[in-house]
Amino acid sequence: AILNKEVTTTKQPTKAPKLAPKLTPENTKIDWNRPTKEVYDFIRGLNPFPAAWTSIQNGKDETTAKLYKVRMDLEDKTVAPGTIILSKNKLSVATSDGFIYIHEMKVAGKKKMAIRDLLNGYHFEEGSKMF
Repeated sequence: AILNKEVTTTKQPTKAPKLAPKLTPENTKIDWNRPTKEVYDFIRGLNPFPAAWTSIQNGKDETTAKLYKVRMDLEDKTVAPGTIILSKNKLSVATSDGFIYIHEMKVAGKKKMAIRDLLNGYHFEEGSKMF
């Protein structure tokens, strides 16, 4: 069609470019009340830098953590969003409609670790939550 000069062109519309907001601690914090897919995409979108982060209430202690590798699971739940569920070498956090399984995270003051390695030395008390 180009060789035969049978092509018609149209000019692309010009719109003002959309600017992305600057990433700050306020807009990179995880909201566990959001749907699982949104939380999952949020964490993946900020990995590896600056990384999505959350606060952890572990008994009377409060700290922060950055999340890196996660998996999502849309399953029925009976726990509040942000509740930490521990099982053998696994850590998951409830969202509004499922769970985020954490595979790699960095707790403040520690190095980035696989969750099974972190659970060998870091103890989560009953009723711990992320917020």
